[in-house]
Amino acid sequence: MFNLQNLYQQPLAILQILGILLAIYATCTLLDFIRQALFAVTIASGRTLVDLLWDKASTNQSFRLNTQANLTASTENKQF
Repeated sequence: MFNLQNLYQQPLAILQILGILLAIYATCTLLDFIRQALFAVTIASGRTLVDLLWDKASTNQSFRLNTQANLTASTENKQF
């Protein structure tokens, strides 16, 4: 599957391998910093992203009117 003979015969093969490993480590570290920032913004602040979006949506007047109209219509259509 992989032809390692070409890699082993290159004079700077160990530097290439170390460079690849360093690039993988740097990418993982960057992704971890992004994960930590997202956690700090969403979970650790005490309010989840869903709470923030719900507060934003509930302050929108047209959203509240539509929600109230939908609730009224759904309760009128229920058959007991």
